[in-house]
Amino acid sequence: MVGSENALSDKSLPNARALAKYFKLSWTKRTHRGFFLRAEDFFGYAKRVNQMRAEMEFDLHEIDK
Repeated sequence: MVGSENALSDKSLPNARALAKYFKLSWTKRTHRGFFLRAEDFFGYAKRVNQMRAEMEFDLHEIDK
């Protein structure tokens, strides 16, 4: 998951999903400088994690009933 949408269901990514099957992610050189993450992706990710937590807490509450 990148951003706030699930990558499998995000309506803006069908072309990227089709292209992705032709790529293989690999690391051949190790870097110690870190990585780049867009602010939009970080905030979207944090939003989605909070949403998932709220859904799980709701489900636990329903189970306790």
